This record gives sequence, C-alpha cells and structure tokens, in this order.
Amino acid sequence: MGILISGANGFVGSHLSSELNDFEIFDRKSKNIFDFSSWLSYGEKEYLIFLSARTSISDSWENPYLTYTDNTQALHTALEYCRKCNVKLIYFSSFVYKIKREGIYNESDTIKAYNPYALSKISSEKLIQFYCSNFKMAAVILRPFNIYGQGQNNSFLIPHIYKEINKGGDIELKSLTPIRDYIYIKDVVNAVKLIINSSLKGIKTYNLSTGIGTSVGELISKISNVTGKEYNIKEIGEQPYQNNIEMAVGDNSLFRADYKWEPKFDLIRGIKDYNDLYFKK
Repeated sequence: MGILISGANGFVGSHLSSELNDFEIFDRKSKNIFDFSSWLSYGEKEYLIFLSARTSISDSWENPYLTYTDNTQALHTALEYCRKCNVKLIYFSSFVYKIKREGIYNESDTIKAYNPYALSKISSEKLIQFYCSNFKMAAVILRPFNIYGQGQNNSFLIPHIYKEINKGGDIELKSLTPIRDYIYIKDVVNAVKLIINSSLKGIKTYNLSTGIGTSVGELISKISNVTGKEYNIKEIGEQPYQNNIEMAVGDNSLFRADYKWEPKFDLIRGIKDYNDLYFKK
C-alpha cells in the first residue's frame, strides 16, 4: 500500500524521499494540508511520515498563533485521515523536555514548552496519544536531537558554520559552550527505515540521538580537523530568548533496544561526509 510523506520538500523529508521506495508526496501546491478531502484523495497507505511544520523557534516568538495553529491543525487533519484509512503514523517531534542540570534526557523525563514551537509539538504529541489510545491506531513519535546534513537551512549551526567558512573571515557564533547531541541525517533515515519494516502496534515515543554530547567549541575543532584549517571565532552572544539550554544529550537506549539500531556516523565521520558533499555542490 506504500508510504505517504508530508513535508517531503524539507530537509529530513528530501533525504527520506531519496532513499525510500513505493511512496507518494503530499503535494501542497495542488492540495490543502488542512482539508480532510485532500488527505483522503491519497487513499489507503501503510504509513504516513508526518514532517510538515513551521520549525523556526525565532519565528514562533514572532508568530506564536500561526506556529501553534498550523502545526496542530495540520496534524489533527492527518490523524483523521489515519483513523479513517487505518494508516500507521511516524511523527517527527522535537526537543520537548523540561531543562535539567545534568542535561541527559530520556523519554520518561518531564516535558515542558519553553517556546511556542515546542508548545505546538507537545500538543501534537498529546493529540497522537489520544488518537492511539481511543481509536486503536499505531504511531511512533520521534524526538530527534540535533540533526545535521546536506540541504539543511543555514539557520542551523553546522550549515551556518560552513556558510561562514565559505564566506571567509571570522566565524560568528553565539557561544562556544552549549553542548548538543549531533545526529547525522543518514542515521535518521536508517532509523525510519527500520520502523517502516517493523510490525508497528500501539504507540511508542523515542529519542533519536547518538547519546554523545559535543560543545560548540569542540565541534569547531572537529571541523578544523576535517578541513585542515584553523578558524577565527567571534562570539556575538545569545539572542534574548528565554531558557537557553546549556546541555542537551539524548538517551537513545530505548530505540536501540527495540530496533537493534546503532548510529553509524560518529561526528567526525558525519562531518567528513557533509564536508565532501558541501564542497562538491
């Protein structure tokens, strides 16, 4: 019956659509993502991979209403499609955890919205949980940490660094101290493939992460190691958003146990692959 991908033109969706077989793309040029009949026109599928979202945290502060309503309404309509057509859902959420001092997060940790975008994701997760509990649907909620890879928007850290490298001169960064868990897009795609090939029942929530934290300063050093060049860094300070997170590392043990998955790309290998593709383009 195949796969339907919503948000296939985005960063993650474009990589998935280049690797998967037997799929259709929800065409937002000809169809309305908020319209139930548009969804029904795709008929029965085995899986819906739902990636459509307003993803910018800074924009969510400027347009909290649009961020929340667009993200939750589109998903709610998609859930009705899944319910009517018996479609299994793979939903990409985000970092939704309450900040804690030790900075290592597992799926049972308390969730809390620190920005309108996270609020929309938490509400979306609640919608999925309700539908699965009450309508016997099957779904996987994925909470990816810092995905990186070719084709990502320059507002994200690693593409921003490479844009600055390409431009020449100082690399402007907000801070060198935050620690993040960087997961390469090819490992994310492999994780989704494993889910698609499984016998999905009920609802499960998983972190998608490597379990390894790297500071921005360490990241710059690794990029220097790959390129063989040293870079001058100019720290410009954090933007005035509330609750900047100093450390966010994901415990991936649950997904590893359930799907026998291991990230194949450590950060050096991932950066090498990214670097080769970046300068080839």
